[in-house]
Amino acid sequence: MQSRTFPGAQSRTQAEGAPDAALALPGAVSLGARLALPRARVRLGPTAGALALASLVAGVFVLVLFTASGPSMIVSRSIRVFTPWEAGPLHGLFGAVPPRFDVLIAGLSLLLGALTIAYFVALASARALSTRSIVVVVVALHAILLMSPPILSSDLFNYMGYARLGGLHGLDPYTHVIAREMHDPVYTFTTWRHLHSPYGPLFSAATYLVAGGSLATAYWTLKVATVAALNSGP
Repeated sequence: MQSRTFPGAQSRTQAEGAPDAALALPGAVSLGARLALPRARVRLGPTAGALALASLVAGVFVLVLFTASGPSMIVSRSIRVFTPWEAGPLHGLFGAVPPRFDVLIAGLSLLLGALTIAYFVALASARALSTRSIVVVVVALHAILLMSPPILSSDLFNYMGYARLGGLHGLDPYTHVIAREMHDPVYTFTTWRHLHSPYGPLFSAATYLVAGGSLATAYWTLKVATVAALNSGP
C-alpha cells in the first residue's frame, strides 16, 4: 500500500531531525536589527521663530532682573549676605522679591516652562531664521546672564575659595579645605568648606591669577572670562 504524505510533514520531519535549526517566524525582528521609528518633523515659519527668540531674550531678562533685585532662595545663601557687586548692575530695579518660598518657586517654574517652549519653537523654525539673528540672540542671552548673580549655584565662589586658599594663603587646595581660611571674606560665600578641590591643576593654577585681588574683582573677572570663552567661536 502506498504511503500518503501529508502537506508539511516533510518540513516537520526535517525540523525534528535538526533540532538546532533556526525557526523563522513571520514578521520577527532580529535583536541586532535597527528598529526604524517614524520621526515627527515640525517646521515653523520665520514669524514663529522671531517670536520665540524674542521670548527667550525677554524671559531671561525678567529672570535676571528678578534675581538681581534682592535676596531670595534662587541665589544661594543670599538671605545671609547679598552684596551689590554680586547682584550686578540690575540690582534693585525690580522691587521687593516675594518672601514666600512657594510663590517664588511657582513663578520660577512657570517662567522656565515658558522658556523651554520658546526654545523648542525656535528649534522648529531654525531653518527659517537667519544665522545673524540666531548669533545676535545667543550673544544677547550671554550678556544678560552676565549681569545676573549666580542662580541656584555657589560654584563660582568655591572657585574663588580654592584660588585664595592656594594663591593667597599658600595652602594646597588638594590637601587643605576652605574651612582653613575662615578669616578670609570669601568664606561667607562658599559652600564646599570641608571638601578638597575637585578641579584639575591647570584650572586651579589659572584661578590663582585672581586670588590676590578683591572679591569683586575676582568675581567679575571669572564671569567675564567664562562668557568670553562661551562666545569665542572657531
